[in-house]
Amino acid sequence: MYWYINNKFYKASPAGEKQFFSPQEGPVKISCTDDKGRNRDITIHVKYINL
Repeated sequence: MYWYINNKFYKASPAGEKQFFSPQEGPVKISCTDDKGRNRDITIHVKYINL
């Protein structure tokens, strides 16, 4: 699996392995592509709050 954050390569990992990252505030596009070229994208909106 090949992971991209905001269209920039993040890392490669085996299928099924969990991935973690600390996003910046605002919209974040997360994309994943497999070795057959299949792709999925999701956009999340991150907002940090003070507790």
